Amino acid sequence: QDDYLVRALSMPPKYGVLSKAYIEQTKLNTLLPGEIPSTLTLYTLSANSNNNLTLASTTLKQNLQTYLSQYRIIGDSINIKDAFIINIGVNFEITIRPNFNSNEVLRKCLTEIQSYFNINNWDFGETFYFSELSAYIHQELGGSVATVVIVPSKAQSNFGDLYQVRCEPDQLFMSTATVDNIEVVKSLTSTNLKQSTAPTIGTKATTTASSSSSSSSSSSSSSSSSSGSSY
Repeated sequence: QDDYLVRALSMPPKYGVLSKAYIEQTKLNTLLPGEIPSTLTLYTLSANSNNNLTLASTTLKQNLQTYLSQYRIIGDSINIKDAFIINIGVNFEITIRPNFNSNEVLRKCLTEIQSYFNINNWDFGETFYFSELSAYIHQELGGSVATVVIVPSKAQSNFGDLYQVRCEPDQLFMSTATVDNIEVVKSLTSTNLKQSTAPTIGTKATTTASSSSSSSSSSSSSSSSSSGSSY
């Protein structure tokens, strides 16, 4: 099955370009009503002009289906489906050390968050640890940030809910954080740690990690389509 994966990711660009793909033996509990079982399921994602993950177009998946058919082993059947994008939909609060410009530090902090979540740094089924992101921000900003925390964006969430989020094998992380999702505060208090006033980030085509994603599991629902094509 790894051969199919390699060929999918190296498909000639004239047919379209996949950004990420994952293949596994088909699980019966993933089949939709009326869907014909296949031996393998290939989960795919593409990327837009901003290099953000997006669902592969129907045309791209059809081209992939045709392209792989010439390499298919007798007895194999492959169902091509959309993978799940898990948007780390959190807000950040930072405190800044004296003599540093708040706006400049905020801008640099956003740059480092975006760099950390670059799609080339992540693969399917990985786990997000906030401690690693925090250490990365402190390392890259050279001492200008005193503290950085992620805080709930929903009233029913608790501080610390998203400090560890695990993706399922067919899920992959992405962050669409903007400057509006980072708030500079003078100090961290029990009030501003309960819920951030910054807007929630998340898009219709993604699952936004929430309080149900705490500790060892990520949100299992998704707005993205799971339907696929098989051959």
